Amino acid sequence: MEIVNLKKYLTPLERPSQDVRIDVELGSQQTISGSGFYEAIFKRDMEKIHKRLFKIKKEGQLVSVVSSLIPDDVMTSEQLRIATDVEESVDLDNNVDRVAYDIMLTWPNDEEHSLFDNQQELQQILLKKVTIKNKERVIRYEEEAMLPDRFSLQKGK
Repeated sequence: MEIVNLKKYLTPLERPSQDVRIDVELGSQQTISGSGFYEAIFKRDMEKIHKRLFKIKKEGQLVSVVSSLIPDDVMTSEQLRIATDVEESVDLDNNVDRVAYDIMLTWPNDEEHSLFDNQQELQQILLKKVTIKNKERVIRYEEEAMLPDRFSLQKGK
């Protein structure tokens, strides 16, 4: 059972520094068009959004899938090209001062279902993380899909 500390936010690429058994792989990276769904999340008009999908593995076994959404208006093309940890770079450049969480039990979407290679229908924990600047402007949005039997969420130190 993996313990997730909700008080300490780590970008996907920071996780191996906390546990050497964890490997993070950038599964895909694409630019998508904004829509009403994304405008509702970010509370402003969105033209382009950078979507990055990370696979988190522990001892070679996939344990979670993180989908990171970064609006084009909070990052530079240089960050996407050069930064090793784009999420951390965007947070630092935008002076993010808070991370808000929402946790739900749900069914995997098609992409998550294929990545988890489930032969049977299983529910999953969906941990939504929103990085916020000055309590108003949403800078980044992440969804982390985890299988419930592998994780325990706690409000730690």
